[in-house]
Amino acid sequence: FILVGPPGSGKSTLGLDILANVQNEQTKKNKVLFISAEMNEIDMYEYMERYPKFGEIDILFLGNYIDENPKLVIEEMLDNGYDLVLGDSFVEIQETIKEACYMTTSQSEKWLIDLMLKHNKGQNIAKAYTTFIIIQQMTKGGVFVGSNKLKHSTTGMLEISFSGTENSAQRYIEFSKNRRGEVQRRLYFSFGIPENVAWNEEKWNMDKINRERMEKELTELVKEADA
Repeated sequence: FILVGPPGSGKSTLGLDILANVQNEQTKKNKVLFISAEMNEIDMYEYMERYPKFGEIDILFLGNYIDENPKLVIEEMLDNGYDLVLGDSFVEIQETIKEACYMTTSQSEKWLIDLMLKHNKGQNIAKAYTTFIIIQQMTKGGVFVGSNKLKHSTTGMLEISFSGTENSAQRYIEFSKNRRGEVQRRLYFSFGIPENVAWNEEKWNMDKINRERMEKELTELVKEADA
């Protein structure tokens, strides 16, 4: 899954919240990993002050391995078998590998996509079928950055957007592409409370009820028209 949104929209915070929640589910058997090519330990400490649960996540700070072999480090980490991996961001991970391993842009992109597809299929020591949420950049015009290979390999595209006026803008997330479910369904959230992202499930459920009511009414109108 690709996660996109404007700068400052909260992509990293949102992704980390999902990661921590998956790890802390009742079974407590889910293994999660955060691969960061944009933050270091100091940056992460500020996140942990507000969201302590982020400190329980396995984190790979890619910047610590630039002088070594970051490609090998990622491969060895993923071979342990994770249920969910968050990558921040695709282009930064790709560029890190490209520069450190003397690869071309297309070679580093192909390596990263093939690596995700490999672990998607459970081809690791733990035989874990790994799901990936990868943060990706957008152009100023709101166009997704990436090759056709990346777009076609993606199961879903999650987009963070704002609604309302500038002074009362509300954040929401929705699928623009989703092979596993619905698209264009808005789930509102906020960073207004400490420790957890506040997901507005009540509004989500109300919107769902309203959609079902409208669809039912439309069906009845069609029946009456046919009659």
